[in-house]
Amino acid sequence: MNMQNDAENIQLQMQWVGDMVSPPAIVNQFMLQAGPNTLDGRTDTHHLTVGYVTPPFLVPEMPPEALEALASQPVPVLPLGRFVLTEPRLVDLYTIIGNHLRQVGAIN
Repeated sequence: MNMQNDAENIQLQMQWVGDMVSPPAIVNQFMLQAGPNTLDGRTDTHHLTVGYVTPPFLVPEMPPEALEALASQPVPVLPLGRFVLTEPRLVDLYTIIGNHLRQVGAIN
């Protein structure tokens, strides 16, 4: 029996730990950026930021000047989480999201 091969093929059980009582944060904005390039010109990290934006309050009777004033200012996004992923982990995330969306019938 080769101990090195066994160590490479071992499967471990995982259990999520943490605060399962607090409500989850609602996010509706996502930004994904490549990290800085390495010497070979490729990036080895990707930066994912998730956040929430509250849409501005709009009413049908707003005068055009008020709408123009709103449109001239950026709507602030509250960052709620920042993550750095390697390329293989980003591909894992892509696969997990795709599998979930197929499972619930959101995509084919």
